[in-house]
Amino acid sequence: ELLATLLVHALADEGDDLAGKAAEALAQIETKDYLAEFRSRKTPTVYGYGLAFYGKKMQVMCKRF
Repeated sequence: ELLATLLVHALADEGDDLAGKAAEALAQIETKDYLAEFRSRKTPTVYGYGLAFYGKKMQVMCKRF
């Protein structure tokens, strides 16, 4: 099965904001239509990852599109 992975990253202003920033990064995939290229190529499965960073801390969220 053909699949793709899309990563979007964001920098958090504070360490306790990592989950919110990871969710925002993940939401950008849909709001900025990053999936358009994959749809045009008829890619049936895309895994999107929202990555948030603050110093050496990191938060990751994933969604299957």
